[in-house]
Amino acid sequence: MSNLRSAVILGQLIRRQMSTVKEVPSSRFQRLKEVQAKYGVEDGIPSYMKGGFSDRILFGTTLILTAVGLVMSGEVLYKLSYPAKE
Repeated sequence: MSNLRSAVILGQLIRRQMSTVKEVPSSRFQRLKEVQAKYGVEDGIPSYMKGGFSDRILFGTTLILTAVGLVMSGEVLYKLSYPAKE
């Protein structure tokens, strides 16, 4: 029973300490908020393309690799469906 009581007391202490902490946000946090604001703007550009040129390169590479994978899958299915005659 004392373990339960000490756990409850510990929870209350942690809750009190967390609610009274007044921290100044770091510069990294401010930068994160700026990036989130940039991605949250409704300007007709999908969120996966808002990173600029590098996002376009990654998206194009993904499309090409997906197409190559589909073609190779089709090739395997064709070879398995119509095996070579000996």
